Amino acid sequence: MRSLGLAFVFVCGCAPAAVVAPAAAPAALVQPVAPASEPGAPPASAAPNRCARVPGPKPDPDRASARRGQLCVDHRKIERTLRRDFAKEYRKARAHNTLEVGFGCDPLITDVESIVVERGSGHGGSLTIWHLTRAKDDKTAFEVLGIAGSRSYLRAPTIDGQDAVLVARGRLASQKLDAALEVARPALTALFRELEQPTPLLGLSGYGSSGNFHHFVAIRDAGGHELSRQFTGYPSGGAQHHTIGLGRAVNQLGPLLDGYELEPERASDELREWFSLHLAEAWPRTGGEYAWWVRERLVTIAGRLKDRTAIPMVVDQLEWGLAQLEEAGEQREQLTERYLLEPLTILTRLSDWDPRVDSRGDAVGLVSAARDAISECRR
Repeated sequence: MRSLGLAFVFVCGCAPAAVVAPAAAPAALVQPVAPASEPGAPPASAAPNRCARVPGPKPDPDRASARRGQLCVDHRKIERTLRRDFAKEYRKARAHNTLEVGFGCDPLITDVESIVVERGSGHGGSLTIWHLTRAKDDKTAFEVLGIAGSRSYLRAPTIDGQDAVLVARGRLASQKLDAALEVARPALTALFRELEQPTPLLGLSGYGSSGNFHHFVAIRDAGGHELSRQFTGYPSGGAQHHTIGLGRAVNQLGPLLDGYELEPERASDELREWFSLHLAEAWPRTGGEYAWWVRERLVTIAGRLKDRTAIPMVVDQLEWGLAQLEEAGEQREQLTERYLLEPLTILTRLSDWDPRVDSRGDAVGLVSAARDAISECRR
């Protein structure tokens, strides 16, 4: 049976613990970049930019115009069931507190046209992105496209020695999808409010986990309305408000995609164009503290596809890596390769310029190479 991932990404990762820096602080790793020239001023150098940047994709006009809408779909019947289920699942801070479970608006009042699901975990796991779109030649089916990326660009799949990406393709009957969406859609709108009660003799309770994960689901209808929700972080009592409803939606959609198998596929213009658009949309919403590994996986996929529009994102990762090394203290040396090697490798593939080698052909240290890359690519 073919296995397929969801249009959501579940990624989990834990950044290495920072160590207190020694008394003699190391020199700053992130060097200031010279200010840009005044408008109309001649360029500081006539040399071409070695980053070989190309314009990124234009924003999807349909997605850019996404609207919530003033009307809401009536899910009250299934909401009654979900309310009971969610109340049992929710772990209150105090046993005597009062929990209220409510639901927001599902604005998808016309036929569903597309679904995006991202799912992944940060502990060395992969990020899987699924995109389901209603088939143009058959309104009773959805085209399924999935793509996955692991942490390591250097250990990614190949075909005849050439870079490849893990891709899944197929079709899904809309009847099966509708059954899953009947629960997933109201679950995405779930709201929780825990009311504190006067219980002075009782202490607070809570829970947590070291498993960083990422879930994202976005559903869009033919009228341009969108219903979406995302969480990236660690399971905890404070995160329940975000994870319970989203988790139920992911659990409804996941089994439909698990039958599609991810297989190595050569990069193509079609895949590059699709992923470039997805990357441009996903990058702004994955800038949170716990989403560093999600961006890492996205850049890895872009490198395998040789998507040159991703160069600014690769540079973002280099800047993030240098910032992490600034705070790593005595662990800095051993973490340098962890944070800088793969982004520099990917930049070399995308731009055909290797900042790890100078004009004389001599090797350049990773930190210096990262600084040079940032300065060159940002000018």
